[in-house]
Amino acid sequence: MENENMLFVNILYKARKLAPLMQSPLMYYKFSSGGKEMKKLFSMFVAVAFALSMVGFTFAADNAAKPAAPAAEKKEADKKAGAEKKETDTKAGAEKKETDKKAAAEKKEAQKKAKAEKKEAQKKAAAEKKEADKKAAAEKKEADKKAAPVAPTTPAAPAEKK
Repeated sequence: MENENMLFVNILYKARKLAPLMQSPLMYYKFSSGGKEMKKLFSMFVAVAFALSMVGFTFAADNAAKPAAPAAEKKEADKKAGAEKKETDTKAGAEKKETDKKAAAEKKEAQKKAKAEKKEAQKKAAAEKKEADKKAAAEKKEADKKAAPVAPTTPAAPAEKK
């Protein structure tokens, strides 16, 4: 069946009845002005890219040209800022240490409380289990007593005949 289809396509191709684009898609597509339009588009794209890059360089140069503070003033300002930062850091550090100690103490206390509660619950559960076991044993004994027939301890004496 495939060979028949290929034969049919081949016959159509030779008879030039296939669509022209199926025969050769690039054969019928040509620029009307010989490619000048594409050259114009490309040159326009290059011009726009160049203009944008120049704008970028202009902004970069403008930011770099701003006057910087003199070195002596800058050093003095840095020293002041460093001293203030150090002072606030020591205060903040001391406060943080205190709060950390308080938090650690509270955490330890909460853990101790939780352990104590857990032990108490375990003791209570063990006591309840013992009571339940004792009750079960007592009930079992009573049930055994009721279920077992009462056997005489001494055999009955034979009746005397008169």
